Amino acid sequence: LLANPADEVSLLRIINTPKRGVGDATIKKIGDYIESQSAIENNRISFYEALQRLDQGPAQTLIQGIPPKQISALHDLLELIENYRREFGRARKMAPVLAAFIGELKFEAEFMRQGDNEQTAKARMLNLSEIVNMLSYFEDQWDESKPPGLFDFLSRISLQASDQDDEGPRGRVQLLTLHLSKGLEYNIVFLSGMNEGIFPAGRSLSESADQDEALEEERRLCYVGITRAKQELILTHSQVRRRFGEEEVLEPSRFLDEIPKELMIVDQGLTEAEQQTKEALFLDELKSMSL
Repeated sequence: LLANPADEVSLLRIINTPKRGVGDATIKKIGDYIESQSAIENNRISFYEALQRLDQGPAQTLIQGIPPKQISALHDLLELIENYRREFGRARKMAPVLAAFIGELKFEAEFMRQGDNEQTAKARMLNLSEIVNMLSYFEDQWDESKPPGLFDFLSRISLQASDQDDEGPRGRVQLLTLHLSKGLEYNIVFLSGMNEGIFPAGRSLSESADQDEALEEERRLCYVGITRAKQELILTHSQVRRRFGEEEVLEPSRFLDEIPKELMIVDQGLTEAEQQTKEALFLDELKSMSL
């Protein structure tokens, strides 16, 4: 969450851990606000952005019934996250910052509150301290000119976990972000969402002070994705998507036009007759399953 505040799964996981007194009713009210306001603005609002709006005042008139004590608790959480995002961003060494962050969260008291005995709580604290040790080792081994960031560390340990998982059965699809795929190669790679407004991301371009540089960064990411493929690369884009109940016609990504045509085999998708046959077979399959 410190590396990516837009990670709603992580935010909802920690919003009340350690205990802050934030109830399910409050979370639902914020979620309802997100849905209604996203539709009005025609742009998805993240949970973190909604918390910021609530903290700064504009959303308080639209989100009724949240007790002042819970608003104060959410303010403290936002302040904690923002403070440590700044600390991680400017620190020459991140491990001491992480140690201070863990200490400020008072996890040992939280473990005891959850019912752990003192010995178990201390063992869990040792696990947390091991993460600090891992970060320290990661920083010591970093050999690039630019200092590592928290996202670099998280990407590395995520890949290590994936490698351990891959010791099991093969033949599975692996989903990766483009950032996380750097340095990896696969026989077959799918790059989906090759549409204008998605890749390159419309929001990244519109919010950047230097649109040319923002576009170039998106182009570099596209190159990273393309060069992950050792044997076969499949690029997909949509003709239409549905947003907030409305159909939106999409254009192919400009990056597709930059690939030499002789290097591509273009599949325009199913014909209308093929689509009807596919739908009929699907309905027949559903009927057979219901018998």
